[in-house]
Amino acid sequence: LLVRALGAALAADARGLGVLIHGPTGTGKSELVRVLAKEAGARLFSVKTEDSDGDPICAPQRLASLRLTQRLVGRGARNVVVFDEIEDVFPDTIHPFGRVQRRGEQKGHLGKIIEEPPVPTFWLSNEIAHIDPALVRRFDLVVEMRPPPVEARRKIVAGALAGLPIGEAARERLAKVEDLTPAEVQRAARLVRLLAPADEADAETLLGQSLATHARKIRLNGRTP
Repeated sequence: LLVRALGAALAADARGLGVLIHGPTGTGKSELVRVLAKEAGARLFSVKTEDSDGDPICAPQRLASLRLTQRLVGRGARNVVVFDEIEDVFPDTIHPFGRVQRRGEQKGHLGKIIEEPPVPTFWLSNEIAHIDPALVRRFDLVVEMRPPPVEARRKIVAGALAGLPIGEAARERLAKVEDLTPAEVQRAARLVRLLAPADEADAETLLGQSLATHARKIRLNGRTP
């Protein structure tokens, strides 16, 4: 559906497309957009999150940057825009007794930006509980990214641990962790490579310890990290 929708939106004289992709950190939201753009033969442009000094920019500036990016890349050039880390763009005012809804004119402005993109635009968020449902409904498509199924996790584990002396039993235990994300496996594998394990037991211990620093108590070699 996403591939067909993006292809249609990139066709001559087609209007833009607004897609909201949400899910936990590390589930592959950015990678999905890169794959979609490649499949459609489109160039992908990211909206900046920092200023020239490397400091984060505020929500109004980020929205202005989004609109500028959309205008600059233009329509009809097979370009796609990705707007990542959108959580700060949608927050309601918060006080100790709950949330206060965003003012109507602000919601209306955001709704127009969502509904009238000049080019296909992907909005990425780790969660959407704080986004007004009325705004969520304005996207053409809303996609939830969940941790991948076990067969996909086996491939992810195999790729991330390639070249490391990690036994098959440990790899299978890791693949069977249902909510394990690709980013977690890749991050842990990078650390193990950096530490240059002496043997399989050392490698599995280091991998378990790396995961444990992110509150993952996974038995890889019969011992709890």
